[in-house]
Amino acid sequence: MQLIIFNNSVNGYNLGEVYSKDALLNQEIFFEFDKGKSQRLIAISAKSIKEFYLNNKKITFDNFENFLEKNSVLIENHIHSTHYIFKEYNICIVLLSGYNYFAEVLIYDESIKELYENNLAAFSSDIYKKPQAFLKIN
Repeated sequence: MQLIIFNNSVNGYNLGEVYSKDALLNQEIFFEFDKGKSQRLIAISAKSIKEFYLNNKKITFDNFENFLEKNSVLIENHIHSTHYIFKEYNICIVLLSGYNYFAEVLIYDESIKELYENNLAAFSSDIYKKPQAFLKIN
């Protein structure tokens, strides 16, 4: 599957808009909606991704370290995974230890930005640090 993120959209689906459930029948992309009356699209994610495009730039597992070095990132380490939050893009990228792909790529709406960024900031000791070493596992 090709994942194309451009501004606030993923593969043509725009965050903040309302879609019928029939319009979102896509088994490879996951959608999250505002639970209020509006039913606006507030998050879009894909799992087990080898590469994706972010504002016309191809991001792969091989060039991810370079992408990290060029961007401000919040980092949260878990036992078997690392979560990277890129506030500039409203995107969360999850890597699993021992795997050479992106476990999850998630883009979130401005309306829930605080949920992702502030909660991470409250619990992470690695906030706003650049990674000391990015391990590529072959």
